[in-house]
Amino acid sequence: MNPSLRATQRLVQSIERVALKLGVVVTPACMQMMEQMIANGITRMQTQGVIENEPQLRLAEDNLARCLRELGDEAVALKKFPNIDDITFNIVMKRLCPIWPYC
Repeated sequence: MNPSLRATQRLVQSIERVALKLGVVVTPACMQMMEQMIANGITRMQTQGVIENEPQLRLAEDNLARCLRELGDEAVALKKFPNIDDITFNIVMKRLCPIWPYC
């Protein structure tokens, strides 16, 4: 399996694991946006030559977890919890960016 596909799968699985731990439900529209965010991050990691660098992959996972925690907090504030939708995603990403490697 090529390194970018392996990293993509790892990050998507990280979303699923953290969402379960936080008790949030990522709507299909939001998941699509998060997958695009991961694709952008993978491109940035390839460009920077760190796609197989374990500390950088862990940082990417940690930043995804941070994003999900913020999404959960925002969902509570918007009275949407446990659902995380595309509107919540847009609000949070405006606040979080720049967050490596996603934006």
